[in-house]
Amino acid sequence: MGNRMARKRLELNTDHPVVQTLHQKAEAHKNDTVVKDLVALVFETPLLSSGLPLEDPQAHSSCLYLMAFRRLLITFMLVYHIHL
Repeated sequence: MGNRMARKRLELNTDHPVVQTLHQKAEAHKNDTVVKDLVALVFETPLLSSGLPLEDPQAHSSCLYLMAFRRLLITFMLVYHIHL
């Protein structure tokens, strides 16, 4: 019994405002890739932090880079008053 690995569990606080907002946005915008990326990051990042393996670590990294790029692009557009 002493050499069995403990099973890890991911618990999600469904009452947290971030989780509730993401759920609402995911329901309202089922095909929105930004919402899908955010949901994936909110789910996968704690797994990674806990030492659990990700199914597709490269997809997680790509998602992080894309979210950072989107944020930088929005900031750039706001600073330079660029409207699409």
